[in-house]
Amino acid sequence: MKRKWLFASLLLTAALTMTSCSFKLPVELPFKIPFITADRNTKQNDEGPSDPEKTTDPIITDEPEVPENIDTTENTQSDNDHGSHTPDEADPSPSQPDEDPVDAPSGQENSVDIPVLMGGALPYTGMISILNENYEDGTHRYDDMLEDGMSCIVDYCYVNPEDLPDTPEAYATLAAEKLTDGGIYNILSVYQDDGYTESLSYPVYIVSFTSGNNEDTNFWLAFMVIRDGYTYLYAPSVSCNADYTAEELGQDLFPRLFFSDSIDN
Repeated sequence: MKRKWLFASLLLTAALTMTSCSFKLPVELPFKIPFITADRNTKQNDEGPSDPEKTTDPIITDEPEVPENIDTTENTQSDNDHGSHTPDEADPSPSQPDEDPVDAPSGQENSVDIPVLMGGALPYTGMISILNENYEDGTHRYDDMLEDGMSCIVDYCYVNPEDLPDTPEAYATLAAEKLTDGGIYNILSVYQDDGYTESLSYPVYIVSFTSGNNEDTNFWLAFMVIRDGYTYLYAPSVSCNADYTAEELGQDLFPRLFFSDSIDN
């Protein structure tokens, strides 16, 4: 009986000793277990990507994203194609006028270079140009109105017709018709001026005539030069209502006249 009790006591003592040793003796492990405090997302970034949708870089393309409700059918027509406009919307091209081109504006260069009778109107200021025409054969017509509007000075050159009789009266009649554009005129006098003829070295005639009638009558005094198949006219036209005469203007204008080619001589 005593042996059984003794044996049981020894077993109990050994069991208590082993239990006490398991809690008191430290056990040293061959590796350390880290103390993890990061959340789930941080842990995934440390350990490596596991979700392909979150870690895969997006694919970048040059084509913009097109909404589903827009038609993506390719438009092959150019934006500059005028055929896409209706006739009311289309703008006419300035480089392709619908109408025929008009004549070149007055004042252009003559295709034929001929002398010009010039210099008469230099003492006058405030003159207004009312006509400025140059023709292909070198002839021209320049009409300038004086500032008071009561008189006009015409510088005109035209080609002599072949059938014109070689008389002062015939030249004077043609000059009056040219200056008035075929209107009503009445030749008063015509004569050759010896002084101007000698100065210019070409025949110079002074022609006096009227145009119009009644209160619209104008008095003309034309300086007419016949040269190389051309007639040159330098003529003031003065209204009958002016307080000066065409002869008075002629006295100021005619002594100043010269041909442009005489400048180099």
